[in-house]
Amino acid sequence: ANGIDSVNIIGGILPPGVTGSLASGIYTISGVPNVPGVYTFTVEATSDTATCTATTTINVTDLVTMTLSPTSSNTASLCVNTSITPIDYNTTNGVTGVTAANLPPGVTGSLSGNVYTLSGTATTVGVYNYTLTTTGGCGTATQSGTITVNPDATISLSSGASSNTQTVCTNQNLPISIVYTTTDATGVTAVNLPPGMSGVYSGGTYTISGASTTAGVYNYTLTTTGNCASASLGGTITVNSGATIALDAGSQDTQSLCVNTAISSI
Repeated sequence: ANGIDSVNIIGGILPPGVTGSLASGIYTISGVPNVPGVYTFTVEATSDTATCTATTTINVTDLVTMTLSPTSSNTASLCVNTSITPIDYNTTNGVTGVTAANLPPGVTGSLSGNVYTLSGTATTVGVYNYTLTTTGGCGTATQSGTITVNPDATISLSSGASSNTQTVCTNQNLPISIVYTTTDATGVTAVNLPPGMSGVYSGGTYTISGASTTAGVYNYTLTTTGNCASASLGGTITVNSGATIALDAGSQDTQSLCVNTAISSI
């Protein structure tokens, strides 16, 4: 008001970063508070004729925060169609929600109390660099992380249609090596290959070759190995006994005779 000679804070304190100034009879409180808290203060103004007081409260609310829980990791790697290990973030100072961007399909976030949790089952392969942003309270806080969703293994026949069904004789090599191509596998396990035949895994390719020593019908199965779900394929290799020849009893395979005479039948 006009005519004020002096102004003093007689009770309480102003928030740090806030000051008061008197100019032309007007007392102005201004500034940027930098310490959270509830500040109640009393201003006393005096003039030649009177003294008056006014009590004011300034509530300085701290900025919101969001931090990764010490028991969680913001970098996750998992197989498609499996559940992630929950990822927890702790919030403070009045956060009322969190907006998530670029989470894997099937993974969602929920805020319960002051804890925001990512959970769910990832259904789509990919690398997801996600971002979280708080809502509510003063200011915003952000966090980020990466969830990698890995594919299941696959196996397919690559040596031609029906090449996984072959017939050979004992001690005879396969006419065509049987070749399979895999993806996202680290190896292949074979069951019931004919004795003498074997498979070799190299660079995503599994090749069956060799000659069997034992006749029989071998329905084999191949199963991928690796970090995620396996895949299987099979085939049939029939090994027939080879032809044999033997000297009949009573025959002589060594004979001595005169010219122009008949040999004994062998």
